[in-house]
Amino acid sequence: MRRNSRRIGALAMALAIMLGGCSRTVIIDWADFLKLDGRTYTGMWDIVVADPAMIGEPIGEVTFKLYGSKHQNNSRYRSKDGDAAFLPVGTRIYELKGYPDRSMVAVSYEAGMNGYKLYLAEGTAKPIELEPERVRSIQMYLNHNLAVWHGKHVKTIAAEDRGRFIEMMAQGSEEAPIPIERAENYIVLYEMEGGIGILERIAKHEGRYHSHQGKLLPEGVREFLG
Repeated sequence: MRRNSRRIGALAMALAIMLGGCSRTVIIDWADFLKLDGRTYTGMWDIVVADPAMIGEPIGEVTFKLYGSKHQNNSRYRSKDGDAAFLPVGTRIYELKGYPDRSMVAVSYEAGMNGYKLYLAEGTAKPIELEPERVRSIQMYLNHNLAVWHGKHVKTIAAEDRGRFIEMMAQGSEEAPIPIERAENYIVLYEMEGGIGILERIAKHEGRYHSHQGKLLPEGVREFLG
């Protein structure tokens, strides 16, 4: 069996080729991409719109959804402006205040934090890191639906406790598997300056707390979970 890998536009994809007798089936696993003004963007799960005031003017919309189309498993397809892997046709694309170079854009997304999802242009560095001095607030959500980033708000961590909580989240003592399907899942939203938010997950299972990196968190995390 000869295995081919092909780059579609600037989008990285995994190509699995399965041969059975004389038949040949090609399955392409598309990344969550968006194409706009000749640039390819990738959807982010851990960077979100914490303040909707950062949403600017509409600058386009999705005109073609690749997943489910006749081109879904076409390794020769070249993405074009308006294409998206999974976003529905008609999804609005917005400029972000503070990002005039459009290195990051937002799309309307019902399941996303505050109704939006962020996409980062290929080749662009992550827009923000978790710097304690830039954290404006920390919100805790109970999230049972893993397809939705937010959930029931359970707590706002007091300003005087933010530093201690951030330090605790970075302390994971050992690598441990995350039993997400059987756990009580929380989302931590760090609201940063400029309206961007950073998300982290906490999974509670059998009295223990796991970070989304798979680390076992200190027992002290319990007091922050409402």
